[in-house]
Amino acid sequence: MTALPEGGDCYFVATATNLVGVTSVLSNEAIKFIVASSLAIPGQVVDTQITWQESTGPPTVTGFSTIEDSHYNGDPITANKSADQAGNLFLFAVNERAGTGHAAHTVSDDGPNDTWVKIIGEDQELGDPQARHSFSVWMKITDSSDSTTRAITVDDGTTNTKEAHFLHIEPDAAYGFVLADAVSAGTGTGSSSPLGTGSTAAPGQADAFVIAFGAWRTSSDTPTSKALSNTDSALLTFDRGNNNRELADAYLISGQDDTAKSSDLSWGGTGNEAIAAIAVFTDTAAVAALIEPPLLRSFAVTRAANY
Repeated sequence: MTALPEGGDCYFVATATNLVGVTSVLSNEAIKFIVASSLAIPGQVVDTQITWQESTGPPTVTGFSTIEDSHYNGDPITANKSADQAGNLFLFAVNERAGTGHAAHTVSDDGPNDTWVKIIGEDQELGDPQARHSFSVWMKITDSSDSTTRAITVDDGTTNTKEAHFLHIEPDAAYGFVLADAVSAGTGTGSSSPLGTGSTAAPGQADAFVIAFGAWRTSSDTPTSKALSNTDSALLTFDRGNNNRELADAYLISGQDDTAKSSDLSWGGTGNEAIAAIAVFTDTAAVAALIEPPLLRSFAVTRAANY
């Protein structure tokens, strides 16, 4: 704070409380300003309007842990799962090579919280028996009923074997997962690496959970040197699978910011038609604005008769 000038001026200090109840970086009753008494006529009250801005502090960054990642092949696929706490995120990524497309994919369970929702769907060359495959990602938020093991079924209405990857994600603090955006892309009949997912919309808050996926229909060999950019978890990958399908995924667990998200899926080898996708989740309970808007207040400043 600027030192007080000399010369006999008196100064009057006013304090103010942040009306939205956010604790100031100094205190909730922080000193806001100092006014020279020479600005006031003796004995008269002067209204002075001051504008200030306060920060609510640094953004919260939630940590996320992988409780389980499991790989399945079958028709249909059945997996028995439970969660030790409500509010965790279940994800199922599904890859298959029939010509029905992702619209035929289904994920459901036998519990009262059967709330699976498809968040990503990408079809590739469905009319070409040598290149066609489809990919989808499904989500569910666990509740207390999921502490009991539930049978999850993955199917597409055909007799073709499906490949699927189950992920159980747990936050290290209360976090209300809500899908902010998801995008996907495919190579078509080619196998040109890298393949970009495209960019999501900015999530609207910095504390976001971001996960990227890759899916291949392999014809001549298994993709090598697989990678997903802009992620910092270990790449979870399952090679080949049944009927020459493969899945991979990786997620961003720290260092989030409020910018559009994207990832490049890269791999080695030839004859590997690919699909890449990325999803962004935000916290329903988070405060979106990190900086409080400026607040305007009027203060009465009085000069005393003697001081």
